[in-house]
Amino acid sequence: MSRHTIRAEVDVGETCVKLDIEFQYHPGTPQRGPSYASGGEPAEGPELEFLHATLIDGDGLDPSPAQLQEWAEDWLDEEGF
Repeated sequence: MSRHTIRAEVDVGETCVKLDIEFQYHPGTPQRGPSYASGGEPAEGPELEFLHATLIDGDGLDPSPAQLQEWAEDWLDEEGF
């Protein structure tokens, strides 16, 4: 697991806002075959976990912390992964 910050440009209607998004990256694990002690484990894909968003340029918008979180999580789901 590693912690990262990325600058993202998010389209909100007609406006483009700039955010710094802080997140943790979990790389996932490969599939493990069966052994004498275990029936095996399925693979787990990588995941991004949202931590925090900071508004850099709102282009006139004044979003709430909940809106920032929503925009950041949407960006991570669509563009960041």
